[in-house]
Amino acid sequence: MAAETVIQFQHADTELVGALSVPSGRGPHPAIAFLHGYGPENRDGGGLYRQMWRRFTANGFGCLCWDKPGVGESTGDWRKQSYEDRAHETIAAIHFLQEREEIDPARVGVWGLSQGGIISVLTAVLSPDVAFIIPVSTPAVDFIEGEMFSTEATMRGEGASDEDIRRACEVILKEMELIRDGAAIDEVIAVTAAIKDEPWFRTFDYITYGEDWTADKFESVKQHMVFDLRSHLLNVTCPVLAIWGELDSNVPAKGSLETFRENLENASTSDVTLTIFPMADHCLFPTRTGGMREMLQSWKELRGFVPGYLETISEWLAARFVPSSNQA
Repeated sequence: MAAETVIQFQHADTELVGALSVPSGRGPHPAIAFLHGYGPENRDGGGLYRQMWRRFTANGFGCLCWDKPGVGESTGDWRKQSYEDRAHETIAAIHFLQEREEIDPARVGVWGLSQGGIISVLTAVLSPDVAFIIPVSTPAVDFIEGEMFSTEATMRGEGASDEDIRRACEVILKEMELIRDGAAIDEVIAVTAAIKDEPWFRTFDYITYGEDWTADKFESVKQHMVFDLRSHLLNVTCPVLAIWGELDSNVPAKGSLETFRENLENASTSDVTLTIFPMADHCLFPTRTGGMREMLQSWKELRGFVPGYLETISEWLAARFVPSSNQA
């Protein structure tokens, strides 16, 4: 049975506190560092990650995740982190794992969800210590294109009319173009203020950032808008397993997969597996609509992942990083 312990490690001036789950049996074991997507996530992702840890530790892999800076017991402020900050924080986590006697320092990799998938790619480029990456539901298309896709897919999945979708996309496009062109945050907020009484907005107010824009969120969008994932994919050298859900309303799965394929074909790694799971959402939960509300309800109830998701990861890992307990 796996043993879970509370751990802490340092990155710059930040103390990160999290959980390390280590398999029973003789080590040293390979290990996976888990990376959150955007938002104030705690060490187990609201219970989401524990479902994965049980499977992976049973297969001989250690699992590490931590409270984001300023969340739970970690110090700092996740809202002020750049992508590079997050990548260097992940490298610190990898070094923490490599220093533990129960972990094999040559077999430590990264799993990342959504924005965490972007960070997994960047981490692999910045550090030769990354043995593998598993980016999941990673956006890999032009940022504005992705926002347009997300707006339409989310609203259509929840039964919005064509006219409401058209109007929402119009508003989102205007907001994104203002940010791209260097507008101040007040100009972007004013776009939403002008339409907040329209009937569609009262139903789908979560589609736009609305008056919920903060300086940190504004800077985050600007950062994502200019980040070039393609150039980083070209420099990946470790094995890659990238996964998307067919009905993901947050990220265009097919377009993102093609971006990965086109760029990894010219990278220094030849070990690339890309797959889309049918009838799966952004978190790889089974879904009928792919909509945000359905996904959040699945997460709240921890309904479990789409069939084959955890099996695919487990088999891919076992084929490349045989757990120590299975070695002669």
